[in-house]
Amino acid sequence: MLAKGVSPDYSDNVRITSIRHGLKIFRENPIFGVGAGDISDVIKEVYATDTPMVPDDRKYDPISQFVYWLATYGLLGTILIGGLLLFPLKIYGRRSYMLWGIYTITAFSFIGETPFQWQLGRAIFLVLLTIVLRAEYLKSNKKSDAQLQFDTSEES
Repeated sequence: MLAKGVSPDYSDNVRITSIRHGLKIFRENPIFGVGAGDISDVIKEVYATDTPMVPDDRKYDPISQFVYWLATYGLLGTILIGGLLLFPLKIYGRRSYMLWGIYTITAFSFIGETPFQWQLGRAIFLVLLTIVLRAEYLKSNKKSDAQLQFDTSEES
């Protein structure tokens, strides 16, 4: 888009360009990626060679969580992170529509944003995940919070 003279002032153009550059980095480093410490330097190099007309204040890391992980950690790292994130869904997903809702909303936010690169994005996801997993734990053990808090028996 930018190569055809489309203005870098539109946020969609900035997003698409950053995602396209992130995918290029992934294609060049598919297994391990470039690493978290080098992604910003590598993305600046790609901007300099592919789209030099973009102003410095519009040169962003890939604005997609999936593409960011692929470019930064490669396929192996992305699979590992994805597996760790999906583990609670595998355990409690059959019983919890709320958990599916949290994961669906989070997955959609990954398309055009990088919420896990912000402290607030991680915090919101983890708080919601903790609340739902706690509720699932209580439901599966047929106990309330009060019963668990004051239960001193050693039942297994």
